[in-house]
Amino acid sequence: MKIISANQIRALDKVTMKNKNISSIELMEHAGQELYTEIYKKHAAAKTFAICCGNGNNGGDGLVLARLLHQQGCRVIIFCSSGKEKKSDENLKNFLSLEKLGVPILRFEEIKPIKDVIWVDALFGTGLNQSLAGKWREIVNKINNLEGKKIAIDVPSGLMADKIGATEDVVFQADETLTIGQPKLTFFFHETGKYVGDFKIIDIGLDENYLNFLPSDFYFSSTKEIKKIYSPRERFSHKGTYGHALIIAGSYGKIGAAVLSTQAALRAGAGLVSNYTPRCGYDILQISAPEAMTLTDVNQNFLTQFPAVENFKSIGVGPGLGQEKTTQRAFFGWLEQTNFEKKNLILDADALNFLSLKKNYLKFLPSNSILTPHPKEFERLAGKTTNSLERINLAREFAQELNIILVLKDAYTAVISPSGEVFFNSTGNSALSTGGSGDVLTGIITGLCAQGYSTLVASKLGVWLHGKTPTLARSKASEESFTASTILAYLGLAFNQLNSKD
Repeated sequence: MKIISANQIRALDKVTMKNKNISSIELMEHAGQELYTEIYKKHAAAKTFAICCGNGNNGGDGLVLARLLHQQGCRVIIFCSSGKEKKSDENLKNFLSLEKLGVPILRFEEIKPIKDVIWVDALFGTGLNQSLAGKWREIVNKINNLEGKKIAIDVPSGLMADKIGATEDVVFQADETLTIGQPKLTFFFHETGKYVGDFKIIDIGLDENYLNFLPSDFYFSSTKEIKKIYSPRERFSHKGTYGHALIIAGSYGKIGAAVLSTQAALRAGAGLVSNYTPRCGYDILQISAPEAMTLTDVNQNFLTQFPAVENFKSIGVGPGLGQEKTTQRAFFGWLEQTNFEKKNLILDADALNFLSLKKNYLKFLPSNSILTPHPKEFERLAGKTTNSLERINLAREFAQELNIILVLKDAYTAVISPSGEVFFNSTGNSALSTGGSGDVLTGIITGLCAQGYSTLVASKLGVWLHGKTPTLARSKASEESFTASTILAYLGLAFNQLNSKD
């Protein structure tokens, strides 16, 4: 799903009205109707809806919503500015119709605590291009400090669609956001996404042909789109059909990382999985992952050499390797001397830490390699940035320069292609913030690459499957009790979600 800029959103609205021969107020009516349907379906039992409406078209959407809720018998209170002359034409028409209906209309100065209320933010939409100041800052700050569930229309007021403001900005703190048409880039960064809550996309029938024409480097990987890239297994197939994956991982005290990534490669569907580990890991891996073949280094506690790769389709390297100088030297020599033609290389954890120490070895990465850093690992590789948007843009440059794929792990993990396109993942929650989670992701992607998925598709599919597991486990495992092993336990159910017809 394409993510477009605020300017493109305005252009899309205009083209939709022209091509569908509808007026601005008719488009507003349709948006209000869709918002009403969603809110009434979920919150019909609410005692009061307090709808705060600005003077523009976002406020107009809120006024249409207020009218429809009122006509359905809900108790509605509108808070807005005084002075009808300041409102947009569409906003004013809806304001006047509400006056005739007798809906209570109060001024912002009259905002006060209301029992059993849902606060609806329809103050500013995507047109906001600066931080809130003056009375608007005071209004939003006041609502934030009142009790009651909070819903934002399109974008929480105070957020800008395309950029990150200052840390001291005041922003409407939404529990959920009903965003119109397309997700907004600002939703996916920790500095700004924390104000959005859960977001849902409200389809109001904007012109698809023009949307497809609009250029963008940012996308949201919805379940619908992930289903399109997933390939179910064939009936007439065998283990050779699904490739041979190799996991190079583990050191004394960190063999668990090798276990997790090996099991993940198996459960992701690789036909065969081998692992290469120090001798101290042999018994552990043979017992914990009997379906895999275990190869060992000559050294007891850490790797002193890396294996040949001729027999493998994909190679995942890094979980739990440790920081021994001997292992580092062996890794650099292997990376420089190995022919990775027709192989998929996936690097994580200590493999990334090695590269951050000697960045000149980045040039030896084969095209379309996958690197899976968390923010600190990426910082060590590419340099510091001041915010998440800067980091994404630096990551795009990094991926393009090296012709690789980055899986930048975060609340919304971003898969970045060699051409600089960014695909934000749609699954996952804080349950994945646990030791070993990244090791499992490395194994999943390695297992998918072994089956013939391209590295870009395997990355997008892998992070979706990985992120889906805590949602599926919610009835039996809290976010606090969720572990990396729980990801493995629910990975099969995540695949079933892609096989379903829903």
